[in-house]
Amino acid sequence: MEQKDLRMLLLAAILDKQVRDAVAEDPEAAIKEMGYTATPGQITRLKELKPEEWENMTVKELGERLQGLSREEDEEGIPIK
Repeated sequence: MEQKDLRMLLLAAILDKQVRDAVAEDPEAAIKEMGYTATPGQITRLKELKPEEWENMTVKELGERLQGLSREEDEEGIPIK
């Protein structure tokens, strides 16, 4: 997933409860339905987020999440240094 797309998706999830619920319930399906692509590692990290975390996330925390989710990964989702 391009970083711009990732930011848009995460921002939409923070601002829109319906998007947030869809991503929390099934990140892979929500990402595909919204027209994005994601690496296996990105999907895994999205699955680790709890719905209540989205509701109270600050801009600073969003930045931290983006850093963790936007790392380049190999085909198995392992970060590339």
